[in-house]
Amino acid sequence: MTSLTTTTASASFLCLIPQNPAPTQAQTNARNLLGYCHVHALLDTLSYSEGADYNTVVLGTVIRAPGHPELVGKTNVKVPDFSQHPNILVYIPSIDKNSTAAGRYQFLYRTWTPLGLPNFSPFNQDVGAVMRMQYRGMITPLLNGDIEQAIENGNAEWASLPGSPYGQGTRSMSSLKKVYNQSFLNCVQTMHQIHQGLRDDNGV
Repeated sequence: MTSLTTTTASASFLCLIPQNPAPTQAQTNARNLLGYCHVHALLDTLSYSEGADYNTVVLGTVIRAPGHPELVGKTNVKVPDFSQHPNILVYIPSIDKNSTAAGRYQFLYRTWTPLGLPNFSPFNQDVGAVMRMQYRGMITPLLNGDIEQAIENGNAEWASLPGSPYGQGTRSMSSLKKVYNQSFLNCVQTMHQIHQGLRDDNGV
């Protein structure tokens, strides 16, 4: 882990983090970890692996949508608002199962709720994903440069990761490492430019 990554990335990304009122210690730890390019790159990798963005609801037919009954019966819908996890129950015909997976990291409602985050905003989705990465023992190997071990440790959390026990289609380790390496390089370059005063904190 290079000093550029740990020092420059931490200083630069943390200044972009909005301040939620009275975060828990676990939330604070996760927020701080967002300052590392290693973590930033793995978040991008998970998004690629899951094929999802912040407004993604798992693909399938909606069978329940609390607060949004107009979505019932529709297919391949988006998150209607970010005030909370949508808890939209979807039937997935390819695996003959129901799921509430939503967001960039495809959080199940039962997984998201205990995190105690105030809303389902993109920032809090990132925080929540890092909290789950911590829970699955992904952070230590990640920061030690062992991306393969970090990914393997997360395959019980994200069904698209290689070695996942859930019987769904998975990504190859080589494709995930390619995405990770490119995202990591982009992050380090951006942080270097910010450090040199060539870009502002919004990347412009």
